[in-house]
Amino acid sequence: MAFLVVCLVISNIMMLLFSINCNARQSLPLLSDILLFLQRRFNS
Repeated sequence: MAFLVVCLVISNIMMLLFSINCNARQSLPLLSDILLFLQRRFNS
């Protein structure tokens, strides 16, 4: 079950990275936002 969740998260991140590939300068803040969101989700 946890493996499926990890796969979904990774696929979502890859889709986000692909969608903002043309805006590479914005990818770093987006990644930090994703990491913060994941930390909050797993901590709660």
